[in-house]
Amino acid sequence: MQHIVVPVDLSPNSKVALRYAAHIAAAVKVGITVVFAYNLLEKAIRYSTKKGQVDKDPEKWIQKRIDKIHASRPEVDVQYKIIKGDILDSLRRMVDITGADLIILGCQGKDENEESFLGSVSVAVVKTSNEPVLLIPPKYKFRNLQNLVLVSNPTLELSFETSDPVNQLKEIFQPGIHILPTGKDQFENLKAIENIQETLLQQNADLLIIHRREKGTMETILGTTRMSVEKFKINVPLLVLVGEDS
Repeated sequence: MQHIVVPVDLSPNSKVALRYAAHIAAAVKVGITVVFAYNLLEKAIRYSTKKGQVDKDPEKWIQKRIDKIHASRPEVDVQYKIIKGDILDSLRRMVDITGADLIILGCQGKDENEESFLGSVSVAVVKTSNEPVLLIPPKYKFRNLQNLVLVSNPTLELSFETSDPVNQLKEIFQPGIHILPTGKDQFENLKAIENIQETLLQQNADLLIIHRREKGTMETILGTTRMSVEKFKINVPLLVLVGEDS
């Protein structure tokens, strides 16, 4: 792992993702670049509060979070970039510029449907990214990575030695890894969701790992219909690995 990029939208979930990223960056000894992208017509993101509408200044919001990270983890180098434009385009640019090989973001953005595990931006990032994507659930607090669950098709080989960031996380945290095999008959629709959720609970998992080439499982999680998206709900981070489709 060389660098981590964290796209934020100034929501509480972005704070959670950035805190998680700081833990990983400190353990792996890499830097972080925080990315905030905004529409050309926006100067700030507007939020509703009990006191009415409040404007959040992106630079102040980001700098406050960076100061908090440096207060507890001064060794972590954190930079930021505020970009006019589409979040996906901005994210791709920053990944290329920084040489990042991991993206960490919140499962949900501002004003997203709380019944869904992933928001629209998170789904788009997972579907289009050329780098692994680590998605952090709302209000999740980092705990030591002791138990990982890997969803894997037994007919496909996944070498940990060549699958960063999995290999580095394995070396640093030395977790137990439980392989949850997939198959055409095993993982379909709600059954896939139930199997994953049950396994995470049984293993007391700290992280779920899925390869994007696992088309059936990924479609269940990302959803070909809104119903399947809303049915999938877990309370641990999800790491989506990328690679050539099989």
